[in-house]
Formats: sequence, C-alpha cells, structure tokens
Amino acid sequence: MTLAMWPTSLPRPMRAGFSRTLPDGRQATKNEMGPPRVRRRYSAAASALQMTIDVSADQRARFWRFWDEDTAGGSLPFWMTDWAVDGMTMATEDGVVLTTEDGTALSVTTTMLVMFGTDQPPSESPVGVRWRIAFILSIMP
Repeated sequence: MTLAMWPTSLPRPMRAGFSRTLPDGRQATKNEMGPPRVRRRYSAAASALQMTIDVSADQRARFWRFWDEDTAGGSLPFWMTDWAVDGMTMATEDGVVLTTEDGTALSVTTTMLVMFGTDQPPSESPVGVRWRIAFILSIMP
C-alpha cells in the first residue's frame, strides 16, 4: 500500500493556530504524600500538531477530497512536509551557511508521517470569500 502525500496545491499552515505538543509517554501514580511517582508508560508516543490553513473554494474542495478519498475519512496515515523545519538554511555552529560547490545554500527538506487526530475531525469556517480549515494531526513516532 502506498501512503498518500499532503497535496502540494494546499498552502502552508498559518502561523496563527500552529502549535506542536511534545509526546507524553509517561504515567503518573499519586501517592498519599509527596510528589507523584512517574514512570515511562510507552516507549514511543505520538506528538500532536495543531494547524490552520487559509484556502480558496477550490483548495477547500481539494482538502475535503484528500480527507474523504486519500485518507479514507481521516483513518489512514500520510506524508506531510515538516513546516517547522523545511526550507531552513543549514549552517555550521559558527553561523556560516553551508553551500554546494556552485555557491547555492543548502536547506533542510523533511517530511513526517502523520494521521488526522482522533479527538475531533477537521473544522472549517468562512472568512470573506475564503475558508479556514483547522485540524489536529498526530505525528507518528
């Protein structure tokens, strides 16, 4: 089975509404007195990524087609660009930009395996003639 890729026709997420929550694979047990006892519950846990995209009517239709068909209503994983890192210029510890032989700056290109969050499906709201779609993704470990 080939995994779907986030559609290139959809825009980057907006900075407002973008947040990443670190994975939490811990389990805390309350004691009668003192601090809780904390231990590792899972060896791997998913991170949560909250995103909002601002789309045209055509892009809105593309998003919902991706949701319905490519991810089977949000139940299949897919590949997505890691917007927090992708495109950043690579540099040494001293801040010197790394380049190729012809002087082109090297930049990071990265993708991540994600699934739509299971707590709630994506939601949309109109903003003028455009649409805002908000959704939560789980970044697979």
